[in-house]
Amino acid sequence: MIDYLYVHLDTMSNAVLTKGITHVEFNHSTQNRPKNILLLNANETDGEYENHTGLKVVRGEDQVNSYFLKLENRSNSDIKWIDFKEYEILKQLTALEISELLYFSHMKKSLHSPFFYKLQNDFVFLGLDDATSKIYYRHIDEFFCLISEKLSQQMSHWLNRRRSFLSRKKIDVRPVPLPLISELKGCMQDGLAFDLVNITSQSSLSEIRAYIVEDNFRNVDKQSFGGQELACTITYDSEEQKWHLQKEEMDWDFAEIIT
Repeated sequence: MIDYLYVHLDTMSNAVLTKGITHVEFNHSTQNRPKNILLLNANETDGEYENHTGLKVVRGEDQVNSYFLKLENRSNSDIKWIDFKEYEILKQLTALEISELLYFSHMKKSLHSPFFYKLQNDFVFLGLDDATSKIYYRHIDEFFCLISEKLSQQMSHWLNRRRSFLSRKKIDVRPVPLPLISELKGCMQDGLAFDLVNITSQSSLSEIRAYIVEDNFRNVDKQSFGGQELACTITYDSEEQKWHLQKEEMDWDFAEIIT
């Protein structure tokens, strides 16, 4: 089990490198559901074969949802797909465009834009290992929704685990407001790690700390952030049911948000 969440955001391509988020969590948080997906894993056994591209496809939102459910029992490193709007458009892909897709799958980066004009894709999901993924978002708010849900669930787990045996009432945690997550965009560009195991609580206030660790996984995998630069503290007030964000003074101006 990973006790932290690592995020590195490339705002030029809207690529998000994460460690600590599963495809299941991505699936549950996504609002703009893929209608069809092209499977970029050459060893894929699911889906139907598409002759022009030589790849497997899953057609229709219901079938895509069923396929995503199957992925709950699959290794994250086997998951590679790109969504597309219309099945007929696959026949119009040129040999160069198909080779770009294959390069994308193999190298985990695009030669040009990750969002193909013909495919009109909103996502590209590339599993790197069991805990690490690289996801491209046409609309980055989709990713902010995922982070909001992840932090809210972690806080809920923490608070309810600490409940008194005399109190059986479950503590409900409101979602982290998206404007608060959006405020962390600059930090995420530097490589941000949320410490999800060392949450601290005092009275009704519980804190999650996040640290700048850049893009060095050796720093992340230590799971000890004492020597790292504190970027911000995210606080949940369980009495007022409100989230607060306090960013540290670094290369940006000091900011505090109360939502």
